[in-house]
Amino acid sequence: MKKLKSTFIALLTIICVLTLNLSYINAEDEGYYIKSMDIQVNVNDKREYEIKETLDVYFNEERHGIIRYIPTSSQLEEYEITNVNVEGATFTEEDSEDLKIKIGDEDETIEGNKRYIITYTIKTYDDEQLEADYLYLNVLGTQWDTRIEKLTSTITYPKGAKLEELNITDGQLGNTTSRYVNFTQSENKIKISSKGSIDPYCGVTVNAKLEEGTFKNAPIRKYPYTIKNENINISITKEKYYLIEREFTIDVNEYNYSYDNKINLLHPYDNRYDYIKSIEVNNDDISIDHSDNTLILPSKVGTYKFKVSYKVDPPIQSQIDFSIVDGFRNGKTENLNVSITSPFEIKNYKVNFYEKGVNLGQKRYESEIKDKTLSFYNLNSINVGEKISLILDINNKLFSRPTPLIGYITMYGTPLILIGLILLFLKYKEKTQFITSVEFYPPKGMNSAEVAYAFKQRVSTNDVTTLLYYWASQNHIKITMKENDKFILSKISELDDDHQGYEKRLFKEIFEYGDGKTVSDKQLKYKNIKEINNSIKDIIEYFTEERKLKNSKSYKLSLLMLVISILPIFLGGAYNQILNHNFINSIMIGILLISVLLVMYIILLSFTKNRYSEGGKKSAKTASIIVSIIYILIQSTILIFTSLPKIVLLLIVGTSLIGLIMSVYVPKRSEYGKDILAQILGFRNFVEIAEKDRLEALLEEDPEYFYNTLPYAQVLGITKKWANKFEGITMQPPSFYETYYPINNVYAMTYLLNDLEHINSTISTVPSSSNDNFGGGGFGGGGFSGGGVGGGGGSSW
Repeated sequence: MKKLKSTFIALLTIICVLTLNLSYINAEDEGYYIKSMDIQVNVNDKREYEIKETLDVYFNEERHGIIRYIPTSSQLEEYEITNVNVEGATFTEEDSEDLKIKIGDEDETIEGNKRYIITYTIKTYDDEQLEADYLYLNVLGTQWDTRIEKLTSTITYPKGAKLEELNITDGQLGNTTSRYVNFTQSENKIKISSKGSIDPYCGVTVNAKLEEGTFKNAPIRKYPYTIKNENINISITKEKYYLIEREFTIDVNEYNYSYDNKINLLHPYDNRYDYIKSIEVNNDDISIDHSDNTLILPSKVGTYKFKVSYKVDPPIQSQIDFSIVDGFRNGKTENLNVSITSPFEIKNYKVNFYEKGVNLGQKRYESEIKDKTLSFYNLNSINVGEKISLILDINNKLFSRPTPLIGYITMYGTPLILIGLILLFLKYKEKTQFITSVEFYPPKGMNSAEVAYAFKQRVSTNDVTTLLYYWASQNHIKITMKENDKFILSKISELDDDHQGYEKRLFKEIFEYGDGKTVSDKQLKYKNIKEINNSIKDIIEYFTEERKLKNSKSYKLSLLMLVISILPIFLGGAYNQILNHNFINSIMIGILLISVLLVMYIILLSFTKNRYSEGGKKSAKTASIIVSIIYILIQSTILIFTSLPKIVLLLIVGTSLIGLIMSVYVPKRSEYGKDILAQILGFRNFVEIAEKDRLEALLEEDPEYFYNTLPYAQVLGITKKWANKFEGITMQPPSFYETYYPINNVYAMTYLLNDLEHINSTISTVPSSSNDNFGGGGFGGGGFSGGGVGGGGGSSW
């Protein structure tokens, strides 16, 4: 996993670099170019760069002017930019990560030739190098977004100074060769001229080594404190705790401020969530801020010697690494010695040294492994902003810790939870056998929409609109079909008291879209018939009290079993938090696991509540198997990202899954609900086995038997099967149905069913709403392009 993560990061870095380079190429501004650029640099003995840039710009298109960007720091050193001025145009300064000089007037545009003269001073500190003084300057930055046809530059350093080495690089950021420019050196001047046009995003950098004392009056950088000596002794225990002792000798300087005098004992952004315990300091002048595990140095100037000891509790499965210097120190470290002792073999190790400052590119440290001890010490000062971490390769399986109390509770409590769930299921599961008989008619006294709800425990708009056929079969309306799916509904009589109140309101609203007596498909299409939704609510309310379909107690018990099934996830989350110290990670994983469980519960319950029929029983079993497989795959994938032992993972997934399956089989129907369902299934079963002789007998009793039962067949999803049973049987046309084709054969029956489906679709479809939304670099070392101070680039505006 660690190798995969490292590989992924490396690939991502490569992609980012390639993308960055491609973006440079694609971002060239063709609206202007620089005909010539002359850069005069005078470096005095204070190591101040007095710079004068003369730019002859040609604008191909109308622009206001140019923007000059100058970095305010580099990876090598910190500096200050002062005395900014522009001749030839108005300008404004804006400080952010870079100094931004916006040149031009927003009320005026320029086209053609324009000259700008930009002057500024870069003030740097003493380079802190004893053997020589260094001049490291980006004469031309790597951020110009257009070509430069001609470049000239003269760099003048103090007279009498001896130039010991000179290296000039050019090209894109990081390039260590030169192909764009020629240069000469004479007396105290370095002269540079371009061989031809310089491409966008290509710079020129000068790295000159001068004799020590050239910049004798350069200001010394002042630090709030200097760590003269730091000795770190780390002992790794067999339980993988880190016992740490650090001895400091620190000079606190007069430039010390309260926000500058902290030293972190752990990296402040450590993503491994190490715990730090038992911090002790043997000097009363040094205080501890336990809120962020930092040492607070005194504000009084002086030299302080002290020892701090503490214990680090890392996650047991974490990588063994130590942030020796975290990069947030405000003082430099002159001498650092580290010793790390392990109870087991150190197979290998890695030093991550993020360099920044004057020692960049030099050999920085020595390190070795001897007798299970890693030793590390620095060879030169560790500068402000530099970071050092040591990563040890030790077999993590050799470390062991006692199982915490929550671990025992999880491992032994989860099986007990499973036993409790099984006992609840055995006691409260459905015990009586559900028996149905053959019924020739749907339940008496119930319309088609009510039968739909009693059968499925839900009712849709399509179910409600089958009431049209129900009313028609009782001679309250007449349906007239015309060609091209056109139809007219005609009122024969008002609904009588045998019909529910919601039926009457729906009946009234439908004809209100017409003239009160008739209504056409055109008048009904895409109308939002409010009483359809009101009818759904009334149908659901109808099945309450003595007519309620569900056994409320069984549904409450099902929810209780679901909650109990979640308990192992809570226990696992608490155990995981103890192991990996990551509260947010444990909470997020717990939420994901519980969310998956709840979604699976809702899905499964929609199948198991219809398990009383043979088809429903098969569907519930199939759904249980599929959901179980999906649940195991999803939950196992999520739990991979925890630190839990495999046996605990197995217990959590197994118990929650078994509890889930059992909980959805506990809900059952009320006695009334079972009785109604038995009648409905009895009629549905009759459709499956009905023989021609019996159907003919029923038609003799009621010539419109088929048409009267058709709306019920439709809500039960057996319309075509029911129609096929009447194939070859002579039936008189329905009195409520008039059409342009004769209803005297099986093909006409198919037309009839299609017509009824079209009427249903027309009335149940409501207008759709729409909501459209519219949306509107480290540098360093022996010299490379873009590695020095200053530079930057520019663009037009």
